[in-house]
Amino acid sequence: MAARRGRHGQGPTDSWSRRDRVPDLFAGEAERTGRTAYAGERAVTEYLDHFAPIRPSAASGLKGDKPAARGPRLLEGADDELKSRAHRRLMLLRPS
Repeated sequence: MAARRGRHGQGPTDSWSRRDRVPDLFAGEAERTGRTAYAGERAVTEYLDHFAPIRPSAASGLKGDKPAARGPRLLEGADDELKSRAHRRLMLLRPS
């Protein structure tokens, strides 16, 4: 599948990336754990921890070094509220 381009011919748009990446991550988790809320939670967590767009600031000394900037985000819990919200919503799902 061809990558959808962002505005002005830049890389893939964030929303396109997220819409494609999370279902792919879920599919991989579902192969290991089954099509469960747990697989959904793991997919969201993996996306936030490894693929979500980040903007390292110059003040942090990590501007332009996205891999190095992910470490402090994980340790400081920058995305913990999003992960908790996903967990709460997934726990409300009823089995079909």
